Amino acid sequence: MKTPLLLAPHDVHLLWGVEHWVVSARRGAASRVENGKYAGWPFDKVVDAEGVAITGTKAADGKVFPLLMKIIDAKQSLSLQVHPDAVVAPMLGGEPKSEAWYVISARPEDAKIEDALTGTIMAGLKDDCEPEAFMRAVAEGTAADHVVQYRVVPGDMCYLPGGTVHAIGGGVKIFEVQETSETTYRLYDWNRKDDSGRPRELKVAHGISSINWRVKGTKLHRRAIGTPYFTMRELDLEGRFLRALDTASFRAYFVVEGELEVSCGGETVRAGENGAVVVPADADEFVIAGKAKVIVTTL
Repeated sequence: MKTPLLLAPHDVHLLWGVEHWVVSARRGAASRVENGKYAGWPFDKVVDAEGVAITGTKAADGKVFPLLMKIIDAKQSLSLQVHPDAVVAPMLGGEPKSEAWYVISARPEDAKIEDALTGTIMAGLKDDCEPEAFMRAVAEGTAADHVVQYRVVPGDMCYLPGGTVHAIGGGVKIFEVQETSETTYRLYDWNRKDDSGRPRELKVAHGISSINWRVKGTKLHRRAIGTPYFTMRELDLEGRFLRALDTASFRAYFVVEGELEVSCGGETVRAGENGAVVVPADADEFVIAGKAKVIVTTL
């Protein structure tokens, strides 16, 4: 496949805000293709049809798009939670999930409910946190006291391998790239109730089993971040540039601000703020143009 894919998001509305799955091939929750011969198709069906021509030879399974990319728009603080890694996930009947965040904005005034987490993120345990003390704190509702909190600004990036305890505060908007998985174990949810007046379900036992006790805090990066599963980098684009691919990996572009134009295989697509374009691994050469801040993701 030689032509770019402009994708429309699959939206997920949640108690704390909304997620826009801008690049998703999850069954029943896929992004929608907006252009070309596959216009109107869910992205997962296009991957079924084209396989490694889209995903690239570095993908573990060419018929499975390996990443999920989403905007997390937190109007309230997310639960304190953890995802299992590749070792623990099969034992718990879940899917492994490591992820990286790019902070789009951090505006406490955008939060519907202000609390101690508003405008910040939490990621990783404090250096002096021991398993027994943390488990007691979970039971007592004070687990957040043992997790490192960071005040973030637009452009901050961090990597959260599976097993990292974390949360996102209200008023923070994040672009997340993750392994294709939706396994989440909530440890604490701030004594919050759902629309029916019931506390949301916690998975404390699974969560405790998933924690990597060696992960102490995280590191905030700027401009680029590499992980064992993907690389993401911030690009300030101004002008018109020819790029080449070697069939190893697709290239995904997420527009933070401005407008992006992508041309290859005789077709051109344009994406504005919060838009996403996937350039298939088989595209060979392509042109990007415009004035925009974008996040580029590859395997």
